[in-house]
Amino acid sequence: MKLINETYINTIIISKSEFITRLFRVNNIDEVNKNLAETRKKHYDASHNCYAYILGDNAEIEKCSDDGEPLKTAGAPMLDALKKNNVTNILAITTRYFGGI
Repeated sequence: MKLINETYINTIIISKSEFITRLFRVNNIDEVNKNLAETRKKHYDASHNCYAYILGDNAEIEKCSDDGEPLKTAGAPMLDALKKNNVTNILAITTRYFGGI
């Protein structure tokens, strides 16, 4: 399994919607919840804060959320990307500001 060591942030614009993705190194559920709460507070006016995470040396804990986006269109693909890259102890959050299209 691979680990990331520092927070990574990337922003893209698609069809006038802004997507801000953050990758956090996390070691437990408390750190996941802390980062989710901070992101939601910072981006309280965003349309969605979708997320996925994998925890454990053997990737034994995983979860994802679409946060109101259509079912399995945000969180599940994020979780699949984490799995395909063989990472663990990582939280991915994508914040979406809807652009009207």
